[in-house]
Amino acid sequence: MHIVPEQPLQRLYPTNLDQVVESVNRAINPPLGGQPQARAIGSHWGISHTGVTTGYMIETATPVHEADGDQTAKRLNEPRYDVIPDCLTPEALRFFYAQNVPAFNPAVMPTHQEIYLFHVEAGMRIHELYALLDEGDAGKGKRSLADLMKEQGAGNDYSGPWALETMGGAGGQTIAGAFSTGTHGGDVPFGPLGDAVLAVHLVDADGEQHWIERTRLRPMTLPWETTMIDENKLKARFGATHDHREIQYHQDDNLMNAVAVACGRMGVIYSVVLRVVRQFALKETISSPQQWSDVKTWLTSPTAPIFNAIPANRFVKVDVSPYGGFWDPSRHDCYIVTRVLRELDAAGKGLPLGRAERGWNPGKGAPLGKAYGFFSRACSSDNWIREALDVSLVQIQEIRVKAIKAWLVAAAVIWFPLSTPAMKLDALATQQAAVATIVWAALYIAAIAHLIKHVISPIKIGFGDTLAAIANFCAHPEHFPIVWLPDLFPVFRAVYAYAFDAEHDVDPGNPRSPAISYAVMDEHDYLNVSCVAPGDSIEIFFDATDPKLVDFIDLVLIRVRQLENGELSGGPEAFGGYISLRFMAQSEAHIAMQKWPRTCSIEIAGLSRVEGTEPFLKRIEADAVDFRAVLHWGQRNNWSMKDVEGVYVPAGPWGALFKWRAALSELTDHGRYDVFSTDFSKQMGLEITDPIVGSFSVAPTEGCANEQTTIAWEAIRNPPETQAFLVIKPEKGNPTRLPLGTLSGNRSVTLVAGRSTFSLLLERELNGNIYHDQRDIAVRGFANNDEWTFTFTAEPRLVDGISRWVVEINLFSQFISNTLRVTEIHCTFAGVASWILRNPDVADLQFTTAQNHHMLSSLPVFNKRWLFFSQSPASPGPNPILQVVFKLVCQH
Repeated sequence: MHIVPEQPLQRLYPTNLDQVVESVNRAINPPLGGQPQARAIGSHWGISHTGVTTGYMIETATPVHEADGDQTAKRLNEPRYDVIPDCLTPEALRFFYAQNVPAFNPAVMPTHQEIYLFHVEAGMRIHELYALLDEGDAGKGKRSLADLMKEQGAGNDYSGPWALETMGGAGGQTIAGAFSTGTHGGDVPFGPLGDAVLAVHLVDADGEQHWIERTRLRPMTLPWETTMIDENKLKARFGATHDHREIQYHQDDNLMNAVAVACGRMGVIYSVVLRVVRQFALKETISSPQQWSDVKTWLTSPTAPIFNAIPANRFVKVDVSPYGGFWDPSRHDCYIVTRVLRELDAAGKGLPLGRAERGWNPGKGAPLGKAYGFFSRACSSDNWIREALDVSLVQIQEIRVKAIKAWLVAAAVIWFPLSTPAMKLDALATQQAAVATIVWAALYIAAIAHLIKHVISPIKIGFGDTLAAIANFCAHPEHFPIVWLPDLFPVFRAVYAYAFDAEHDVDPGNPRSPAISYAVMDEHDYLNVSCVAPGDSIEIFFDATDPKLVDFIDLVLIRVRQLENGELSGGPEAFGGYISLRFMAQSEAHIAMQKWPRTCSIEIAGLSRVEGTEPFLKRIEADAVDFRAVLHWGQRNNWSMKDVEGVYVPAGPWGALFKWRAALSELTDHGRYDVFSTDFSKQMGLEITDPIVGSFSVAPTEGCANEQTTIAWEAIRNPPETQAFLVIKPEKGNPTRLPLGTLSGNRSVTLVAGRSTFSLLLERELNGNIYHDQRDIAVRGFANNDEWTFTFTAEPRLVDGISRWVVEINLFSQFISNTLRVTEIHCTFAGVASWILRNPDVADLQFTTAQNHHMLSSLPVFNKRWLFFSQSPASPGPNPILQVVFKLVCQH
């Protein structure tokens, strides 16, 4: 675990759905003084701060991080049978009827065309999941899909065993924790683990439940004929109660592709439905050592044989040594690891007795039939380090012996009476070189002896600390008690090279494969508590066909030398870690790291106690940002929002981050419910940015200057940080900005004289950027004798039984104040001899070209009906135009 200063206010341990909902509701409404913030967490395997909260941490798995945690306590790690199969639609059931799945035959090479649905709670660890899948899903006292198929007599045998089609290099993560950060394997034809998730049961930031499912069983295939789950049956199963509301059903790929990689921002995932395949075996092959200078010439080629082999290499990994050997630091060894698909009967052949059983100790011991990752064989002790040093010591002693012999031979030549002067000069030069070599060898022999006696021997806790001690000692030889100091980095390089080669050396007594799928894919040693921990790592993703991939690896190797030379941290340091490349397919998830049809991940990991690891990884992370590469959400990740938006396009309608934020908007009422918003999500920009105005009104919009008008606004569908302002901008003069304090309400405001604009302005600040939305309404404050002009084209209409030209100004508007009174009307017209004005508060008035205006001493209310019609009947010809000017005064 990577312990951070920000610790949760409280840890909650739900064991069922109701308690998950209760946990979210508690976080939404914390006790007085509590922070309304929460984060669901799995196995605490993440290195980034994606799982950090200072509010409520909702623990979905066994609390292994707590010394007194009850490892047997019930948690969210059970298979579910209440939705699959009971809520499947008839069309979905017909699909499984039609698959015609025969009884499993371990001697037959799997095609992975047959699929099955497995529904589990989200806190189930992957090693629990793959063991459960291998056991099968029939006859367990629950009515599974396999049992239903058997009951129907469909001729299908879904009893198992089943398997995950891909997984990462370990099984200790929870299933939801793994896919939520984009965890992947190294399987060339498959995307990350989350692409096998067909549905999730989510509790959102308002405590509401959602069932979200894909429209397709596999990426790039035809959708279901209808839906996978029957909405009515689902709602009957999770009906509204006094504790929670009715579940919401979504068959929505956009929503699913957002939740699939969301870093916990969307809510708490209670359960998932997985697409699984028939159980299979894998055969792993490790190449002989190659040179990076050769490998990089073909690595990014789409036609590289390693990606087009027959049989196909399902898995491809390239391990690159960051260090050269003792003598040549520029020579970087590479090993290529590939896996091919095999029938299950191939698993276990050649394994020692007792290690071949399927399901052997999953998640509780070393992986089955293979070593378990970098430097794994050394984890039980540091004997191999001593062996590596002994090998180096022997080599140096041999060099010293040869130098001594060369010196003696040269001395004989010098003292031999018959030697010529030229021979003596050559012999003297040989002696000088031999002396330098003898001194060099003596210093290294003394340094290695000191290293063994004073650095390694006191350490009793295994590999990690031992390697860190060697790396730190070699980087700082000033601790060596000799005035003239040798460069000890060659010693560390020799130790590292020995380990790197040994790790890729197949042990005939413990072959890596063939073995059952998870025994090969799960490389983690669950018994390791001190070997390679604590560690730090970063994972960087490139288009596998982009030449920048090779350029980046070359730069990483340059950075290793710069670290040694003191150019990265102000002094010489070592990096105790590895570089590993894996290849995979593109993901459907919007913000998954796998953005390209063939994606390459570069994992660079090192021991935290090696003093150069931190400055080295910090520099590599900055380089990755400069390359516009993609960082793993769950590993070392200090991206800024600008970096994220530079990789995942935030602009609509097709930008990946735009679509992700649209889904976040749907599930959080546009950010209104923000209990899963944390410092990490804000730093990354995994938030709603642009606020939205719900409604804004001003009434009246036309009234007397200095009269009170009422503004009303509603903008609650926004992040709580959103601020609302009223901006009053006169036609002439400077605008005034008034904070409104809340996102909804009403307020009295004084109308200023003349025309102006009232604007509701919403502002949301995030990472120094101001995002806004605005709604504008034109208003006018009238002073005495201000005029309001109307121009209309008349239309023929019956008035008093005669068809006349008519203009009707029918006001009665809530937006016009009744304090406005009419003191004079002026009409301008042509083509009509005279017009009659009819108003309920004024006797009929006639307007002619000679008498085109009238004074109204009664000061009628302006906000009424004003009907103008021609005195004579309408005649053929163009429709006349009438302009009416009302002169107004204020009367309260």
